[in-house]
Amino acid sequence: MFSPLRQAAAAFFKHDVALRKGEHGVEIVLQERPTVPAKAAKKPSRAELSSRKEREELALMIDKVGSLKPKVMGLDALFYEARDPHQDSMLMACFAKNKNLIAARKLVLSGKDGDSVSEISGDYINTASQYAHVNFFQDSVSSIRTFEPFYQDHAHKLYPFFSTAIVKQYDVAAYEKLEKKGANKVIINYTRHTNQYLVVDYMDI
Repeated sequence: MFSPLRQAAAAFFKHDVALRKGEHGVEIVLQERPTVPAKAAKKPSRAELSSRKEREELALMIDKVGSLKPKVMGLDALFYEARDPHQDSMLMACFAKNKNLIAARKLVLSGKDGDSVSEISGDYINTASQYAHVNFFQDSVSSIRTFEPFYQDHAHKLYPFFSTAIVKQYDVAAYEKLEKKGANKVIINYTRHTNQYLVVDYMDI
């Protein structure tokens, strides 16, 4: 349906009023506004990316890596809800079978000072032999990345961080050093760029 007023309004709001010098003096014209590029979407975390993979694919990947008899395996992925029953069942069986697998979970904090662990989340697939939290308790805009080998709640109960649990299974001596640091912050020293690490795709295993 032809609507002159609607088309005129749409054209107006896509333009700015500007002055332009012409043959007959200064004229008022509508000048098209430059297109503002859309903001790039926030890059998802590694745990979020991992959880988006099909759960059957994750189970096959873990089983394949497990067949190579590593000392320890870690899955940095959070599972909040049920999905496909077949895939959920397959991943639960995989978790239960691989006793050296450490799975991720999230501590939910509450209380007046926010230091009480009120519940655990992200562990819907609940058959792993061991879970460890992947929370980072620090200012998101900090230029120095740190982590706490253990989180200590108001009752002084210690919860091992994900990497702490992996280190414990891999190297007891290194774990004892982390254990001495307790809930004190440790600076993360990055020794290389991410593209310098070996990343193996499931199809390459």
